[in-house]
Amino acid sequence: MEMTPERREALRLNMYPGAHRAIEDWDAFHWHTYAASPRSSQMLAIDVFGTLKTRPQTEIDSVLSRIADTVGLPVKGPWQIELEWQDGANVLREFTPTQVDAVATSPHAMLLFECKFTEAGGGCSQTKPDRHGKVACNGSYSPQENPQNGITARCALSGKSIAYWDWAEKLYDLSASQEYVPCPFALDAYQWMRNSVLARAIAERDNISTRVLAVYADAEHLQTAVKVKTGRLGVRPLSPVNEIQPLSYQALLTIAAETTPEGDWEALSEWVEAKINATRLQPHASL
Repeated sequence: MEMTPERREALRLNMYPGAHRAIEDWDAFHWHTYAASPRSSQMLAIDVFGTLKTRPQTEIDSVLSRIADTVGLPVKGPWQIELEWQDGANVLREFTPTQVDAVATSPHAMLLFECKFTEAGGGCSQTKPDRHGKVACNGSYSPQENPQNGITARCALSGKSIAYWDWAEKLYDLSASQEYVPCPFALDAYQWMRNSVLARAIAERDNISTRVLAVYADAEHLQTAVKVKTGRLGVRPLSPVNEIQPLSYQALLTIAAETTPEGDWEALSEWVEAKINATRLQPHASL
């Protein structure tokens, strides 16, 4: 979407003021279509992680070291934050590398933050028709010909040489040579799997420890919050270290206030709560 002066102003008004300096180039940044909406998941992530990114290094290290400790990662910094991060080496061989809402890296560890607001996890696009009405996958993990390209494979993405199942075998009690009906990743487990296999692949490639955290707005009417309270996010992995670790925005801001009381976290917490309360009028809309 073109960055007009009107859109730029709408984005600025929808972003917590303390996060503004986190966006170095407003024209080049990968904005989502509805980033100017107060219901935008991307903008809520920038509100919080962008604000943390602009704080002094000692504060960044204090907050992220505490979070790293809670999920069993090495805590020693320095820690760096990136927004809308992609793996430049594309270890999963994706056509478009997975865009992670925020990542925090230290010399020995990486935290991948998949951030949710009103939405649940994203499903696999291969079960939906393309612009010609052709559907690549019938929703099962079984040999089938993809009418889009004529390739026969159990997974349409594997048929395109994308490496999800190469790594999924290592994370889950699944075999790429067996059939699964339906596919365990056909619905909202897909996005969690994609983040998990990316984290595992990076860990092995770079010899660092990684974790995936689902950062969500905690309210009884929001989908990911309900999912966290009623079950796990995604498929159960073989090792607990590969579980998606839930962390609410509210808990994250409590950690920030406890570890760096000199920051104005109360104002940011009020900003986040105001956005959450606004969604109660239309609880089912997702952006």
